[in-house]
Amino acid sequence: MPGELGLLRILAQRIGAVDERERCGGARFAGEGITVRRAARAALALIDSLRLADPIEDLLPADKVKTHFLLSAHAGARRCVLKVYGSPRPAEAAVLRWWAQHALNVVPVEAHADDDVSWLLMPFVPLRHALAQPFREREVLSLTREVAGLMARAHTLALPPAVALSRSSDALHARQPATRQQPMRPGSRADPRADPRADPRAGSREGLHGGVLGGAFAEAAARALDTDASAVCLHGDLSMDNVKRTGDGHLILIDPCGYLGPAEFDGARWIARWAQRGIEARALAAAWQDGEQDVDPRLLLRLAAEESML
Repeated sequence: MPGELGLLRILAQRIGAVDERERCGGARFAGEGITVRRAARAALALIDSLRLADPIEDLLPADKVKTHFLLSAHAGARRCVLKVYGSPRPAEAAVLRWWAQHALNVVPVEAHADDDVSWLLMPFVPLRHALAQPFREREVLSLTREVAGLMARAHTLALPPAVALSRSSDALHARQPATRQQPMRPGSRADPRADPRADPRAGSREGLHGGVLGGAFAEAAARALDTDASAVCLHGDLSMDNVKRTGDGHLILIDPCGYLGPAEFDGARWIARWAQRGIEARALAAAWQDGEQDVDPRLLLRLAAEESML
């Protein structure tokens, strides 16, 4: 097998990091050691069966502990990327292929399979960060409009055929810690309806960093996410890590989760993540609406508030 020692070193380092996190992180990370070992075994077999050659490199950042592998290798003279999960994740390849068919900017999937594990083979595309650091608010808002415009196109498409998408509400609930605040009864002190002076708008900085936005907004967000009427195919994990630029400056989407839910969910996750970096939530929401004009502004901020509290 080409580059066996280098590949084994990559696999062993990832397994060690995952084991350490599982050992120290408690129930939240239970079972990750099994998952990463399945991915490692699959990666070894795929490097051989796909006839991938040296140099084999780890493309995941060293400071991020992941249970999957993202490897650069060569197929003949061509550089390619092999992504291997330790469990079935069919939605990612299905969504990438569906969006590529409709001319959205994504890295194309050349081959994939989804059995006991999922893997994708893609061409190597040189990518760079969508924004240079330090982040400036004007540039962040401009990027927000650009990302929203790209997602507006994605959200108008029909659902990809022959794949079951997870609900966005499942993703939100899966991230709730055991100690998360329970929904408040109407009239209780933490409920914004209890105090006529409380501002129940989800875009306030106080709300986006915890505070008065518990029960009523959590309940409304959950209802919205479980509504089928306006469900679309979502990216599901929009962040600076998953929005890149090509060499010619075009935005490109990577690593979609492929959730099913309201279009506002994608914008809400983007807003919540930038709000945690200090960008004002209402300015982010206004910029998102500039790019995707059909979203409900109240639902957008409501979901962003719920996301930021997890």
